Amino acid sequence: VSNNSINGQAQTSNSGYGIYANFNNEPVSLEIRNNAIQATRYGIYVNSTKSSKAIIENNTIDSAYSYGVYLNRVSGRISENTITNSGWSSGWGMYLVSDFNYPALDSIVNNTITGNGYAVNPSSTTTSPSRGGISINGHTNAVMNYNNIFDNNSFDVVNQVSASVLAQQNAKFNYWGTTTTA
Repeated sequence: VSNNSINGQAQTSNSGYGIYANFNNEPVSLEIRNNAIQATRYGIYVNSTKSSKAIIENNTIDSAYSYGVYLNRVSGRISENTITNSGWSSGWGMYLVSDFNYPALDSIVNNTITGNGYAVNPSSTTTSPSRGGISINGHTNAVMNYNNIFDNNSFDVVNQVSASVLAQQNAKFNYWGTTTTA
């Protein structure tokens, strides 16, 4: 899926999906490149019942209502994307999830992920890991390097993968904004 411009209606969950791929029976390989997606329910949504693979690169996703990028049971190379202002009422710039039977390994490199998670009210914060830049879940191993991940509402990255599955994620060499806390 390449070289498309997809525009929905801002701030509504009913403006349709940007790029939607749902694979029910067999694993697939998918490439999503050079798309401009604005004001849709999901920017890029890929769901697989078995382990699939995706290359997602050089896309611009702005103002997706729920998630900028949503991957379920998909191992992806996600690079050179700009994901901004997604997750209007809650949600994430990027949401990655997999399970025991179909774990995922995602490489997230050279992306800009900013202004995501409760974009309708960016000054509101929460201590609940329910919105922000990137959420990693289930049995997903994410390698996140050389990204600009900053100014997301409440959290820039949340690792919700159990320590018994993976002790820690690799999030080295990223730009986290002008002020950081550890």
